[in-house]
Amino acid sequence: MYTVLTIYTYGSFRQIDKVNYTYWVEASSGPWELRDKYAITISRTGSFPTTAIETTGTATIVVTTNTTVTGSFSIEYLKSIGFTVSYVNNNVYYLRKNISLTYVYSVY
Repeated sequence: MYTVLTIYTYGSFRQIDKVNYTYWVEASSGPWELRDKYAITISRTGSFPTTAIETTGTATIVVTTNTTVTGSFSIEYLKSIGFTVSYVNNNVYYLRKNISLTYVYSVY
């Protein structure tokens, strides 16, 4: 999850003028995708300009696999780390896991 900001600086003075946009991006490819992505960034001081922001987001990881796969995309491994089976069709399993992330960025 990323936040793109406009930051004003003058000497040692810094301030966040505005949030340009906040978004999720998949860090790698594989038998999974990120769905239902939501993200929002707010000022930690209540308004802009500010010296700190907080970004919060949620998404759902959906993995497509089958019973012959072993290792990090096996059905049993994915269940053990919190994925649930959401759909099965012709021996293809779709597993889901909701995730959330929050981070704070400060210019000081």
